[in-house]
Amino acid sequence: VIEKGFFGSGIKLVAGSYHLGFERVDFPYDVIAGLANFRTHITGVPQGDQTLFVWREAYARSGGYPDVELMEEYVFVPRLRRLGEVRVFSEKVTTSSRRYAAGGPIRNALKNSLIVFLYYLGVSPKKLSQLYR
Repeated sequence: VIEKGFFGSGIKLVAGSYHLGFERVDFPYDVIAGLANFRTHITGVPQGDQTLFVWREAYARSGGYPDVELMEEYVFVPRLRRLGEVRVFSEKVTTSSRRYAAGGPIRNALKNSLIVFLYYLGVSPKKLSQLYR
């Protein structure tokens, strides 16, 4: 846990991540990345492909990574936020578009968005994991 934060800001930073980018920067991957980054801004929850990193003490104090079948970050990040700031840095992490391309990029993006929406409606991670597969 960083008690003084960056540049003496006084903010206790407990975790962070980066904006999402794909190695392909053409349509539709640039749109998918933009929407994913917007989703992260709205929900405050970075996804696994956004390189979530956590300070050891915060990890321990939060109870660690939850043992759920899907949506782990949606359980874990709110726990971390109770301890301090989870910051999404403006730099991009580049991820592979291979899985998106294999299943159809727009289809995969819509499915992922639907899963997040259903999670917020209260659908269990176990049921969501069945839809994810």
